[in-house]
Amino acid sequence: DNVLTSAELARLRVAWADDPHRVFWEFLLETGARVGEARVVLVSDVDLDAGVWHMRRRLTRTSAGMVSRDGAKTRSGMRDVRLTDELVTLLRSHVQAMEDRRRFEPQYNAGGALFPGPKAGFIRRWEIDATLTALCETAKVPRITPHGLRHTSATEAMAAGINPKVVAERIGHRDIATTLRRYVHPDVSQHEEAVKVLGKRLKLG
Repeated sequence: DNVLTSAELARLRVAWADDPHRVFWEFLLETGARVGEARVVLVSDVDLDAGVWHMRRRLTRTSAGMVSRDGAKTRSGMRDVRLTDELVTLLRSHVQAMEDRRRFEPQYNAGGALFPGPKAGFIRRWEIDATLTALCETAKVPRITPHGLRHTSATEAMAAGINPKVVAERIGHRDIATTLRRYVHPDVSQHEEAVKVLGKRLKLG
């Protein structure tokens, strides 16, 4: 999966600022959630007062199609992910807007999804993929998948100096090695910054 640089990510976020699914994109980016986890989050899974998302369910492919099931892909996938104040504010407005709509449409989002789709279901995968592709074109950045946003999330977190163990736990990995091997992609600017830091450290005199 592609990983965006910080500059490319900034352009993409500008592009999705007015998109109806903006809160979903910001949730994916900040939490590093798997798309199958994010699609089935319920409003009740998110404690906005505490600023925590309780990851308790995921989409699973069966002979009958994709269904939501309790549990995670791995034991470490069951996790509590803390949210920034900025995302909590977005989510509060998002949830309030859904509650306001339900006053006029009682059947709207009867399943209590945080990111609802049609007929009381969850947001549709094809819609996610098509919209994200269009947003990448608008932002003039390389096409990225929802899983690419997960990679980008982990890379940005590491670049910000967050402890690798914390990053691994936030995205539901059992060990740091998996996170470092699969999800962290330093770009050229990070290598250049590393050289500067090393040069200052080793400078003589």
